[in-house]
Amino acid sequence: MAAKRKKTAKRVRRDRVMRLSALDINTRSACCENSSLILRHAYESSGALLKAYGLARQQRGGRRGMTTDQEQDLLRAMLVMATAGLDAMSKQLIRDALPDLLKKSERALNTFEKFIARRLTSDQDASEKSAANRFLARVLSRPSPQAQLTEEYVQDLTRGSLQSTEALT
Repeated sequence: MAAKRKKTAKRVRRDRVMRLSALDINTRSACCENSSLILRHAYESSGALLKAYGLARQQRGGRRGMTTDQEQDLLRAMLVMATAGLDAMSKQLIRDALPDLLKKSERALNTFEKFIARRLTSDQDASEKSAANRFLARVLSRPSPQAQLTEEYVQDLTRGSLQSTEALT
């Protein structure tokens, strides 16, 4: 009887974790809808890989012992799917929310100003000065320099992978 209770308790804990579903996320702002959708799909895909892992373990006839190479591959795929989803969600959130955030947050605006100053820094060699001049010319030649600067900032923030704390701060 005690063994059955212990097994039920483990199942209940696992079920609670599974209920912390991305499907329950309520978006409070329209700018968060796309990133919420990306997170939801990444969560569902990772969950499907976790189920496949459980089925592979079950097919093998046991839950104890070392995992097989195939089972480890499923766990790796689940981890890659989850991190790729978080990366994509973060970039989409930057694209969608940053313009509004720059209007509302003094801290975000200060960081934006630092980005612009860094792109225009005068203590550079000749090739860097040329790049700074091209940047300035590109921004000033647009109908809306503010919108162009914001787009340049978004591109800078979303370039590459956001898989380190330095990239996210």
